[in-house]
Amino acid sequence: MLGDNVRYDGRAKYSSLCSTLASEFELVSVCPEVEAGGSVPRPPIELIQFQNEVRAVGRDDSSIDMTHAIRSFTRQKLFALKGLAGFVVATRSPSCGFNSVSLKNSNGYVIKHDSSGLFTNALEERYPGLPIIEEVSLVGRRAFLSYQIKVISYHQFINNSCEVRAYICQLLQMNNNPLVAEGVVRLMALLHNILKQLDLAQLSSLLKTLRDSMNE
Repeated sequence: MLGDNVRYDGRAKYSSLCSTLASEFELVSVCPEVEAGGSVPRPPIELIQFQNEVRAVGRDDSSIDMTHAIRSFTRQKLFALKGLAGFVVATRSPSCGFNSVSLKNSNGYVIKHDSSGLFTNALEERYPGLPIIEEVSLVGRRAFLSYQIKVISYHQFINNSCEVRAYICQLLQMNNNPLVAEGVVRLMALLHNILKQLDLAQLSSLLKTLRDSMNE
């Protein structure tokens, strides 16, 4: 989504929204399939549910199996991303889609339409509460503002930034105590519900307050 030619069909995908985020945040580009050894272009893959495992196999050639390569890359990459505060993913991607990926059974029938890609699923498990969103869901000023607030809030909580954390806790009517993973998940759920109740002016004001607090 940053304009790199990494899609399976050899084309690039550019997102102006991600470009805008780059003016406020440090972006790290990740393409699990290419970084796991996939070529550009490459045969498309899809998620198949076998008995005890979901595997990433070739859509048109079932002899292709990238499961081990993607999982191996994921284990190494997740550790390197420990400072991550948000993750914007490509919709329906078998490696990094989020709640939009079709999962088929071994006979080729779709059994689930809202699975996540192998990398994104592991990322969500490794970093509970991390704000993950598909690029298409960032469209619209409300969604864009809300996501930035979630990213800053998550970053401040996992880094125990006292001043900003105290402000967010006050907003959420929570005790300002150091949080374990379960606490961060609760925080993000509460924050999500509160943000839905704010209008655009309130969201803009909140985002500005958080940014100003970080820069003090």
